[in-house]
Amino acid sequence: MSIRDDERLLRRVHIALLVRDDDTGLARVSSGVFKDRELSVHIESVLKEIGRSAESCLQNCNTLKLVSITAGNARQFNQAVCRKPIPNDPSHGLVYGSKNNPKIQNGLRAAAIWVIPNTAPLYADIETEKRILGI
Repeated sequence: MSIRDDERLLRRVHIALLVRDDDTGLARVSSGVFKDRELSVHIESVLKEIGRSAESCLQNCNTLKLVSITAGNARQFNQAVCRKPIPNDPSHGLVYGSKNNPKIQNGLRAAAIWVIPNTAPLYADIETEKRILGI
């Protein structure tokens, strides 16, 4: 079964990979979030099929946030998108391909939309979280 271009792919982001947007003072994901050749994602429609929410992707992980890109965003940068279920997670998938070019990493970063939280948090709040967690 193919993955449609409008399919949301959820990517977990460690708070250490959040940076300050100097124009807004808000947190944004760094391009490093999208550098792995095999980028691990959750396929949102599969999550829904198995009765799980986006929040379940962050269960017991207080150092993580969640963003999304679409399969079409990934394909725009010559990335393959595939299902890759793992034990206890049939929603797991991969965005596969070389991401050594900064245009690809920055393009995927620019396409990323906040899921949890649903809007970009203040970077000062992220700094507080990091301090509390010793990061």
